[in-house]
Amino acid sequence: MAGPTVSLLELRDEFAFVRNDALFADVARCLAPNSVKVVLVRGKRNKGIAGAISETHFLRVCASGIDPARTFARDNMQTNLLRLRDDTPLSDAMEIIEERDPDAVLILKPGNKFVGYLSPVDFKQIQDAHERMGGKKGAGPSSPPPVKADVSHSLDLGDEFAFVRNDAVFSDASRMLAPEHVKVILVRAKKDKGIAGALTEPEFLKVCATGINPNKTLVNKHMLTDILRIRSDTPLEEAVKIIGERDPDAVLVLSDENKFVGYLSPADYNEALELLK
Repeated sequence: MAGPTVSLLELRDEFAFVRNDALFADVARCLAPNSVKVVLVRGKRNKGIAGAISETHFLRVCASGIDPARTFARDNMQTNLLRLRDDTPLSDAMEIIEERDPDAVLILKPGNKFVGYLSPVDFKQIQDAHERMGGKKGAGPSSPPPVKADVSHSLDLGDEFAFVRNDAVFSDASRMLAPEHVKVILVRAKKDKGIAGALTEPEFLKVCATGINPNKTLVNKHMLTDILRIRSDTPLEEAVKIIGERDPDAVLVLSDENKFVGYLSPADYNEALELLK
């Protein structure tokens, strides 16, 4: 077929397999590494692929109160799978995916042999490539208004987090992590004064993978406590340097009166690096 095809993409990363009789605790163990974003569930007799469980779907299911050590992955997996040939042109693939809006996209060779998983990141690459090939152009670079180059003015610190009380259990945390934009749970200190720790998505999955009962396990027993607090008026360059040196579990941004302003996420840190370039 003419033009670049799906096979040009890196399709062999971001996923892992589990057997058809796997439990949600097994899925948690697979999702614990940062590189794995989706788990593909084998079909009956462990042939083919019957469904998928993304990080977000895993958290939604946990939020319903299931016990990961007793719940089969196959009973709560996503089953709207789209299968595409690896010789599908990128433009056709983008059109089909947008039209179908599947839970997961599997790429196959002729003969239905599995090649890989097309992730949301891969799809974004297709969109970018399509725009470049289509010659779409913006209105050209414009001069942004001058801004103060400190933490609070340069970054969006009001997203990606949610709060739980100090006596919250893991099932409470899973409900808070279920929305796709929430990447970290901030755990209140005793008597709800201040913030005692944080629970990131990867850490949540690591703990779930040990087989804990989410309805009986306190978040504060497994939260991360290496918290860095910086002032909101800290110059961006200085903030990046401090975070790079300390490598904390979480970065909280406070006003000059020690009032919580927001959470500086790994994505915000990367954005700060780009801004400084």
